[in-house]
Amino acid sequence: VDNKKLKLKNGERFSRSLGELRIKHKGKLEKIIILAHLKSKHSSEEDFQGWSKRGEEVRGLNRHIQHLQASLKNPKIILAGDMNSDLEDLKIMGLANLDNFLDLKKLGDEEKCTHIHFDGKRRYHQFDYIFSTENMRDELDLEKSFVYRFKNDYGDVVDFPESIKEKLQNPSDHYPCLLYTSPS
Repeated sequence: VDNKKLKLKNGERFSRSLGELRIKHKGKLEKIIILAHLKSKHSSEEDFQGWSKRGEEVRGLNRHIQHLQASLKNPKIILAGDMNSDLEDLKIMGLANLDNFLDLKKLGDEEKCTHIHFDGKRRYHQFDYIFSTENMRDELDLEKSFVYRFKNDYGDVVDFPESIKEKLQNPSDHYPCLLYTSPS
């Protein structure tokens, strides 16, 4: 993606660049994978928890996806990355009608958790996503796909942290999503 040309409606750019991979087989476009890392929840005086900027970025992603769908005759698209928002907030911000593979698996909040927040209590969030267009459903291998859980030196899954101090012992403050696909 030419991030210099990809501007938001308010004239600003995305907080971080978008990456786009076009997968072709024998010259034919198979699918497009878009990687995004949207505005963090860090506040400014003008933008509480980055809500306005992140909302503009969501709408900018939608316009980009709609442009790809119109110009490339409904390609198969995967949108993945750290969206820094729960799904309900992304929908309020105007996220396009895309499938969240963890919802297709019908998982509960703890199973879908990719980020834990502490505000006196441990809160489970899904901030990291792999979305896909409906025309990809037959290619998704939901049985194999999951949210990775960190492991100790013995290969055992480490429980979710009970405190911020424990959370800082993990390799990341986010748990990665893994989506397996098969050719159509």
